Amino acid sequence: MNTPFFIAKRLIRTDGRAESSNISGTRPIVRIAIAGIALGLAVMIVSMAIVTGFQKEITDKVVNFGADIIITDYSNLNAIEPQPVSKEQDFYPSLTEIDGIRHIQVFATKAGIVKTDEEIEGVVVKGVGSDFDWSFFQRHLIDGQVFETTDSSRSKNILISESISKKLKLNVGDRMEVFFIQEERQRARVFDVTGIYKTGLAEYDERYVITDITHIQRLNGWSSDQVAGFEVFVDDFGDLDELEDVVYHSIGNDLYSATVKDLQPQIFDWLDLQDMNVRVIIILMLVVAGFTHDFCFAHLVIERVYNDSEL
Repeated sequence: MNTPFFIAKRLIRTDGRAESSNISGTRPIVRIAIAGIALGLAVMIVSMAIVTGFQKEITDKVVNFGADIIITDYSNLNAIEPQPVSKEQDFYPSLTEIDGIRHIQVFATKAGIVKTDEEIEGVVVKGVGSDFDWSFFQRHLIDGQVFETTDSSRSKNILISESISKKLKLNVGDRMEVFFIQEERQRARVFDVTGIYKTGLAEYDERYVITDITHIQRLNGWSSDQVAGFEVFVDDFGDLDELEDVVYHSIGNDLYSATVKDLQPQIFDWLDLQDMNVRVIIILMLVVAGFTHDFCFAHLVIERVYNDSEL
């Protein structure tokens, strides 16, 4: 026998002994209690869903714009002008054979200045190679298309953000001149805007443009097998710390690895604070639902005792 259902049925039943009292008092109170508890549960479920979805969306954007794990020289972490690292490594690209690691790709960055007839803007030029995974930018393109890079030729195409596009009044098909200051010399490169993206993260949208890594290699005087580092992507973000330990022991002593949580602690600390908001909402809703339940139960018991005493 379902004991809770039996007790509930006994409490709210309507019979000939107290029919008028039950109809006028018990049923409205029960409905109010049910509505209050249902509303509290709905608010808790919606709150958790919104915060969880928000955290996942921000995490996906931060990770996919950079990577889950960065492998580079010790001096290159968070550096815009990094030192070169050889691409000829034992773990590249065989690192993807490790269970849980989805992709590995090379990258390089360099600070530049974009100048038009009316505006000037500082940017970080991120160079990518033929192994670059474009799926993230394809999902966030608002105009144009991504470009392909090959190891045998150099592409003059460039991907910019909507924020930079509006500031500099550049559209798909326009030419963009980027100036680089190096060894007290000014060097310029002209690129063709092939696509415009928008991630919604101002920290990235206002700074980064994407182009072929060979431009940065030539500007820095690097050879074709020199890069700033490697970006590693995992299948499950929940396994990040465990996989980072595996990666760390796979790359040798000359290089260093760090997770996106190590490189962007302020973002992930802020996301963790959202969990506190959910806890507060859940506690408040539990208090309200508990008070409603106790009040309804006490009212039903008192009413039943009062009705039975009149008989």
